[in-house]
Amino acid sequence: MNEIPPALHSLAAGGVILNDHKDVYLDQKIAGTVQIKRKGLYYQIHCRCNVPDDRVCRLVAKCDGQSIDLGVCVPFDDGFGVDTMVSVKKIGTDSITFYLTYKKESGDERFLPMREGEPFAGMEYLMNARFEMRDNATGLVIKMG
Repeated sequence: MNEIPPALHSLAAGGVILNDHKDVYLDQKIAGTVQIKRKGLYYQIHCRCNVPDDRVCRLVAKCDGQSIDLGVCVPFDDGFGVDTMVSVKKIGTDSITFYLTYKKESGDERFLPMREGEPFAGMEYLMNARFEMRDNATGLVIKMG
């Protein structure tokens, strides 16, 4: 994706209660809609979209120059979508653009199993790691690069 379309959504400082639909883009084409509602210190996000092939898509919000991953699109009766809550502090109150992106290829992450009584080989990567279970093993998934 080369360029994200112009900002779709402005949130006024001081907290305007939102209850309308905005477009969500995939490869600069409209792929669905996002409904965003302010609920106290959180935004409730409800996305419904069409995913053109069998690849995994993630919903992303771009705000204040940073991208916030809102989750993987999962099947619903009316296509695919994401329902989530995210803090206002995390997204911010400036202009928000919603878009879909394909899941990163598996080469971007590495799974390192942890075994009791053995030193852990990935200590230097802990800043970019998360715990995960795979094949009955507990380990860390580390974002490389």
